Amino acid sequence: MSDGTSEFMRFKLLDQFFASGKRGTAKELIAFLKEKKGNSALETNFGCSQASLYRVLGVMRNDLGLPLAKDYENRYYYSSGKTLTQPAFLSREATAKTIRMVKSLLETIKDSPVYEEAERLCGEITNEVPLMDQYGKEIREERSAAANRVIFLGAPASDVRDSIWSEIYKAMEGNYHIGIKYVSSGKSQQVSRGVRPYQLIFDDGIWDLWGYDCVKKETRLFNLSRIKSVEIKKNADRFVLPKNYDFHNVTPGTFGCFVDVGGEKMTRYKILLAKGSYAESFAVERVWGKNPSIQKTKDGTIISFDDNQYLPILRWVLGWGPDAEPLEPASLVSDWKKRIKAMARLAGE
Repeated sequence: MSDGTSEFMRFKLLDQFFASGKRGTAKELIAFLKEKKGNSALETNFGCSQASLYRVLGVMRNDLGLPLAKDYENRYYYSSGKTLTQPAFLSREATAKTIRMVKSLLETIKDSPVYEEAERLCGEITNEVPLMDQYGKEIREERSAAANRVIFLGAPASDVRDSIWSEIYKAMEGNYHIGIKYVSSGKSQQVSRGVRPYQLIFDDGIWDLWGYDCVKKETRLFNLSRIKSVEIKKNADRFVLPKNYDFHNVTPGTFGCFVDVGGEKMTRYKILLAKGSYAESFAVERVWGKNPSIQKTKDGTIISFDDNQYLPILRWVLGWGPDAEPLEPASLVSDWKKRIKAMARLAGE
């Protein structure tokens, strides 16, 4: 994975270099970056390869719109004094406050492998761009505390080794097959699987790998906390993602990332929510799946939608207790009744 903080600092350092009126060959620019030290033990300098330098310069010129040019002596320079040192999109008070709120959002994935890098990048940008008021005066921390009073609550995160996450990420970057040792839910023995890694998903505190199981010949989810080892098969042929691949099209709605086995087929769900209940007011304000519809009745509201996430929908209906009654499909109604009867027996009814 690329280091976002180093990338940001390369932009800043090169901008300062050119803003001072200097010119330099690619070799000189790389040497200049290597002289600049980072703040962490892992980031001893901001040096990069020549290919990476050309990419950074290309972004500065083509994507950020800076008048960066190259003369006949192979020297890069600014054709005007425009700089990135205090870019408008970073110096605005609203943007700096948003970065602070994003850092709060990151706390919901604090135990996940991506947290440290993302938090460090936000911290770097926040430190580089102080909050300013409308008169250009820096706002003291106690005056900007409102941004710290926006909080995001997330589910407890599962324990995933960084090495597992990073190896899968590397495989996805090159579309490499992987071999994994996996312990299925409720089992104790490891099994070997060959997998085409399609997607890493963080949902409700859990990291999952969505991919094609080459042994069972089906797409499925693998919980990363149950993956014991990962081997990238770089000598094997690379796989090709399914045409027009988008995980959101595979799993619509908001019931989590669970997908029924072989489950690209959608099922029509109908659920009655009791009149005047919180379940009714909560549900009608949200989209739960594809082709949603809402029907008002004397008993409440019927929400209908297409989806393929059977178990999460069953759990969702049960979670509302007497305020939610499934009407379709028949399998959902049957399972719902069985579980209600089981709960009644536990309650001594």
